Amino acid sequence: MSTVLLHVGTRKSGTSYLQKALRESDRELTAQGVDLTFKTRKGHVERQLVPLKQYAASGDAAAAQAAVEPMVRRIAAHPELRHLVTLEDLAELPQPVADLIVGALADHELHLVVTARHWGATIPSEWQQCVKERDTVGYRDFVGAIQQRTPAAAQFLDRQDLPRLLRRWGGSLDPARVHVVAVPPSSRTGEGSLVQLFCGLLGVDPATLRLPPGRINASVSLDQAELLRRVNTELGDRLPWADGSYQVGIREWLTRGTLMKHYTSPIRIPHEFGDWCLEEIRRQHDGVVDLGVDLVGDPADLLPTRLETGPDTVPEEEVLAAAITALADLGALQWKEQRQHRTLQAAHDQLRAEPAPAESRAAPRPSLRDRLRRR
Repeated sequence: MSTVLLHVGTRKSGTSYLQKALRESDRELTAQGVDLTFKTRKGHVERQLVPLKQYAASGDAAAAQAAVEPMVRRIAAHPELRHLVTLEDLAELPQPVADLIVGALADHELHLVVTARHWGATIPSEWQQCVKERDTVGYRDFVGAIQQRTPAAAQFLDRQDLPRLLRRWGGSLDPARVHVVAVPPSSRTGEGSLVQLFCGLLGVDPATLRLPPGRINASVSLDQAELLRRVNTELGDRLPWADGSYQVGIREWLTRGTLMKHYTSPIRIPHEFGDWCLEEIRRQHDGVVDLGVDLVGDPADLLPTRLETGPDTVPEEEVLAAAITALADLGALQWKEQRQHRTLQAAHDQLRAEPAPAESRAAPRPSLRDRLRRR
């Protein structure tokens, strides 16, 4: 029987940084008895997440079972190792998917791991992430939908309503095997950091991990998010997300190429939603405590005594300033790419113009017919 740690969420809880550190440290993890079941995010998404989403939408149980079986076989083949499965996108999948995965791993010592932040941090982070993924909803409307729990907020609630998430994924498990990691601020390093807390669950030395040198999937500020939201609106039907054109045309070029490099200040919960959000944070914290699960880290990181609030709109001149900065950066980026292209083209042309070596100018080898005639 293997020990399996199933890390299913939540989104915007430092998962990109954590997973990159783990995948870059695969050799170090193996040396300490931990097998990272999926070596790349792309492999996990393509081989498992996509079929599981199709199962959730269409009920194709055979495809879902086929997606889970390779993972189960890999785990069963190495009972001497501790196995880690980590993908935050699993959190939002419905009960049948959770039952399928948990049931498939029932023969092992299964531990559910959820990394989580309170809604005062998660709501702003989720909104700007949705905008980076081509959404056009305004910030006030986004928060209002969550407060009213409308259908527009269904995906957020599936991802981020912590007691509901824990019941869906860990309801059949011993609460002692359900671990909620209270994600600390990214400024906290060393003792009490997210990496240190997660490594404690894995049973590995955090000092052996190869940590990324900087932030992964950095946030954008309110003026930048509003600029990007307006760009998404202006695009209309152009550059759809489904065919990957938006990722190339906007996300890599505009969002990563300039906006994420000029991050200024975090987005806050809007002033008028502050009291409601703090009350919701307390409700969720109490729900987690009532479930009796293992809370890892500082409980205060999930239950702040106060929230810093902020505006939900920005002055037009700030949006304009963000646009001017982005245009200047993109012009410089375009020239850099063109210069690299011209340098490569010049080198290619030079190679074509140089005379071929003497041995390559030798007469071609006679054909088979000519050789036969000579005989």
